[in-house]
Amino acid sequence: MKICLLPLDSRPCTCVFPQQLAEIAGVELIAPPRRLLGFFKQPSVQTQIAAWLDKACGGCDALVVSVEQLVYGGLIASRQNERSTEECLAALEQLRALKKRYPALRIYADNILMRTTVSAVSEESWKWWGQVSVVARLTYEAAVCPPEEKAACEKALDEARQKVPPAVLEQFFAARARNKAVNHACVALAGEGVFEQLLILQEDCSERGLQWLEQKELEEAIEKNGLREKVFLHNGTDEAAMEQLMLAAQPGRAQAVQVVWLGGNTAFTARYEDRPFADNLAGHMRALDLYPAHEAQDCLCILPPLDRQGDYCPQRVCDGDYTPAQRAEMAQKVAALYQEGHNCYLLDVAYANGGDPAFMQRLAQEMPLLSLCGYAAWNTASNSLGTILGQLCASNGQNGPLNRRFTAERLLDDLFYQSTVREKAERRIREAGLDFWGFSDQDQAQRILDESFAGDLSMLRTLFQDKIPGFTARLYWPRTFELEILLKPQQKL
Repeated sequence: MKICLLPLDSRPCTCVFPQQLAEIAGVELIAPPRRLLGFFKQPSVQTQIAAWLDKACGGCDALVVSVEQLVYGGLIASRQNERSTEECLAALEQLRALKKRYPALRIYADNILMRTTVSAVSEESWKWWGQVSVVARLTYEAAVCPPEEKAACEKALDEARQKVPPAVLEQFFAARARNKAVNHACVALAGEGVFEQLLILQEDCSERGLQWLEQKELEEAIEKNGLREKVFLHNGTDEAAMEQLMLAAQPGRAQAVQVVWLGGNTAFTARYEDRPFADNLAGHMRALDLYPAHEAQDCLCILPPLDRQGDYCPQRVCDGDYTPAQRAEMAQKVAALYQEGHNCYLLDVAYANGGDPAFMQRLAQEMPLLSLCGYAAWNTASNSLGTILGQLCASNGQNGPLNRRFTAERLLDDLFYQSTVREKAERRIREAGLDFWGFSDQDQAQRILDESFAGDLSMLRTLFQDKIPGFTARLYWPRTFELEILLKPQQKL
């Protein structure tokens, strides 16, 4: 199996994770040099991407392609309005041309339904992140409210718009309109048979926001063209390549998964998402040809929040935590499944943007954490969900050296860094006068980060039972939100 991958951008989660899963699965992956994929706020060069893609697809069985990379130059660029609708639709035509040139090439595309606020890439943009979210919500309210509430809704919307610079809102809505045209063009390509499968991922949003108006139109187009088994729309973004890659590597293979809820809260809606998490779970599994089965060997163990999901960004927020007795009971449930011979994959979504250290340290008392076949707890719940499902498909129940390395890196990154180290590092970076959303001196920030890691290893001793693996932690982009954490090449587990 030889697969060509055009990732969303150059971040570790979108660029490195898929390559690691491909290696676990034994798939030959052709990916562009990282330098071609753009960097932070600088988009890739469309002509270079098009030239690379045209050459790379020759001899491949499948193509996994990010529409955002192809037409906008990356995720952050997709939220700007630098490229016109006409330019983007013209760039999208390359996929039709590739399918015509290579009829046997199976194309798996992912396309994003734009988030309901702006990018947080600086302290300045962070100020408007919340305000634009309010505008997006009130735009929806004004569109769907009863006639007798129309005047009040429009008044509230107008007041919210007055709090945001006109240029910020102009770019936000212009980008949405352009991206909407690309979304619909992608559905049309799926209808023509250009795409084997299309994922439309709803980026960060809330339960009430203008994305629902756009989703309704897309759902109608999907239904009208009979594409329910080919086009899937649910929450997510950064995990798409991992899921599509595994589907491309194993076409037509349905796989049973036992879903085990460790806590009783199965009806929560995660932060930054617009529907119950259970709906997203069903949607992601269906897109991957995974189906729930009570006696399946592979177990997806889900740690839900006690009540409302907590958060670690920009600082820890917790609306309720499990008691020690509850943690012990849930940990023992996972350990019992492992002792019975099940392959246990742990999805930790008690918090957004990081794992639950208290639970994981309790689980480490019951079983070696690297006996887990997978772990994920980063960014949004659907980002974590897609990652753990990708690892489940890639490893196929085999917890070999490559799979254990990936799990160890997720424990170091998703759990230790995101929940513990990042907040401390960000505080010190602020004290040094740097903007942690996009710092100007990356070397200084890296030194602060290294010191922050070295200053707190007690949790790692518990998680890894005093056998802390050697690893490197690098700020690939000039911000603290994500790291590239890799075990050292000689490290054995």
